[in-house]
Amino acid sequence: MNANDPQAGNILSRLFSYTPRPARSAALHKPRSALEDFCTEALAWCLGNSQPFRAGFFKLINEGLKQRGKKPLPLDTPETAPVINTQLHFRGDDDDAGPNSGRFDLVIQSTPLEEFLLVVEAKVESGYGDGQIAKYSRELDGDDSFPESKRKILVTLVKHDRIEIPDKEREKLDAVLYWRDVQKLLEETSRSEPASAASFVLNQIAEFLKSRGMYFMKLPEINSKRPVEGVEFCYSISKLLAEVRNASEGLSGILKTTPSWREDGGGLYMAIENKGGQYFSIGFNLRQPYDLYAQAWWIKGKVSISQIQKESWGKQNMDFYDWPQGFGFSGAFENEMNGKAEKLRAWFERAADLVLEIRNGSYKDTASAQQRSPRITH
Repeated sequence: MNANDPQAGNILSRLFSYTPRPARSAALHKPRSALEDFCTEALAWCLGNSQPFRAGFFKLINEGLKQRGKKPLPLDTPETAPVINTQLHFRGDDDDAGPNSGRFDLVIQSTPLEEFLLVVEAKVESGYGDGQIAKYSRELDGDDSFPESKRKILVTLVKHDRIEIPDKEREKLDAVLYWRDVQKLLEETSRSEPASAASFVLNQIAEFLKSRGMYFMKLPEINSKRPVEGVEFCYSISKLLAEVRNASEGLSGILKTTPSWREDGGGLYMAIENKGGQYFSIGFNLRQPYDLYAQAWWIKGKVSISQIQKESWGKQNMDFYDWPQGFGFSGAFENEMNGKAEKLRAWFERAADLVLEIRNGSYKDTASAQQRSPRITH
């Protein structure tokens, strides 16, 4: 939605303005999801209607710029409120722009306009296609793209570290931001501001992002000398599994809502299984001395994966196993039970996605020179 739209300040109008669009590139691993556009429009509304939140967002940008040795943006003040647009054409002018023409997700222009222009490309579930970031950078640097701006900045806003950005592509970015930092900022701003309609909406959006797994999650540390902490840890893991399930459109449609427990090999196994039977599950195995193994399995059908691809996954703590009755992934997290949940949650999301893609025949064995889809037999 353009900043000059009469309804730009209305969050419902912003969300309603979303129009389903195809993936921008056939090279994208996944099609663009509606969630990305909804989150982007909600973020734009928050930036335009809460100066404290906007100032905090600029601080996040400056922290990212500092990490790359870049000059910081000027601090935001009520008197220098920027112009905020979403889904804006590469040239900054929507005249004669076709429905399939290239667009930036979120564009923030300084007041006055010539000071700087900030482009934020948002990702939630989908990844970047080959050369996608380089294309954005090239378009942004073009003479006919926002010619009034003297400084142009390109950043990406992603859900977690597992959004793959090739090194050559990453060099084109001025900063990398995370939705979990935005969620935390929304919570803090809504609590610090006086009670108002804006602070209420900020809190609602923060809760929505949290429900989608876009927040900092802490797990209690486990200690063999204090069994109660083990109980708290298992409760948190069950909560983590449920959040992974609820945040994924692919998983929420096939998995049950709550995990189940059972003994397994002298340890404790907890998993959320699929609704139609014990064929697909995401879960963990906790054994003494408190080693944690995350697992995602499909107990039906056999799959053929190249050894090269298996070794590539193994380097990412994703050991692939296949046997006559099924296939799946396992990862060791014995050194990760320190109160942090980001790596563990990201592992579950990645492993579950891979199992579904392999099962559906949509995964490409990119590590293999043959570039072929895995074959499934029954």
